[in-house]
Amino acid sequence: MFAVLPVLVIVPIIIWRYRYDNCSANYAPSWDESRLLDFVMWGVPFAIVAFAGTLLWRSTLAFDPYRPIEPASEATRVQVVGLDWKWLFIYPGQGIATIGEMAFPASRPLALELTSDTVMQSFMIGALGGQIYAMPGMRTRLHLSADGPGSFAGENMQYNGEGFHTQKFRASAMADADFESWLQAARQVAIPLDQRAYSTLAERGTKDELRAAFPTAVMAGDVVVFSLDDFTLFDNVLARYRGYQAVSPELQPGSALYQPGTSSGGRP
Repeated sequence: MFAVLPVLVIVPIIIWRYRYDNCSANYAPSWDESRLLDFVMWGVPFAIVAFAGTLLWRSTLAFDPYRPIEPASEATRVQVVGLDWKWLFIYPGQGIATIGEMAFPASRPLALELTSDTVMQSFMIGALGGQIYAMPGMRTRLHLSADGPGSFAGENMQYNGEGFHTQKFRASAMADADFESWLQAARQVAIPLDQRAYSTLAERGTKDELRAAFPTAVMAGDVVVFSLDDFTLFDNVLARYRGYQAVSPELQPGSALYQPGTSSGGRP
């Protein structure tokens, strides 16, 4: 309105004042400068840009996905690995990993570390925050918080092949007691996430295919649960892409040529 209103008001005034038949207006053929007019013409746009820029700067800092949500020391830490076509949620503090659901206490913030063990993907829980990319060899961070218990839809927003439409999950904010019950139920069916299990997990496939591969590791809600065999799994996935040589297709999860049975093929 600051920019538009002056135009809507002043343009008709100028048209009327400087019309052809206005013989009563002052004639100033040598006039070529007005400090007041220069100040208004340059000052108003400058003020608008400065005001809008200040708002943008403050909002950018306030909603920075890397900025922890207080109390940061009590946040639930979850490591997220993007695969084809599923998300692996690793709970290093609880010693489990899940496919299909990411549960967390609603009373505490959620601190996520994200990467991908295949192509670039985009992680998003629309009801809790914006999307952020997960890329091989990169560690991105996202801090979220729920207002209370609830179930929220999560998905991948970056197209990554024929199973793209199935790469969805459930983000469940729970009361503290419910979260503890969820952990106990998960640990009862969890199987070790060893090299062989991760090799199967890293193959291209949907959650339904994964549940068929690990039928005894499925808990209520069709969630596949693993117990952590290696607590450095997330860091090892990062390290895979930080060397000086490209990862061969046979050792690359998500590749059509991926052969998990080859030497080191299943190592995360």
